[in-house]
Amino acid sequence: MDKIFPEIDSIIETIATKIIDSAFQVHSNLGPGLLESVYEKCFSLELKAHHLKFSNQIELPIS
Repeated sequence: MDKIFPEIDSIIETIATKIIDSAFQVHSNLGPGLLESVYEKCFSLELKAHHLKFSNQIELPIS
């Protein structure tokens, strides 16, 4: 199948790889059993190390 926007697909693939690598790094180093807040902080540090912009604990309206 031809991709309409291959450059966008490439960017998305690069970002997704950085996110998955960050999550894997945190899990590999810390292992299971810690509080979610510990994983969140470490995951945030990994995302920053990969120069990704993100927000933590944002509020979303639910209706």
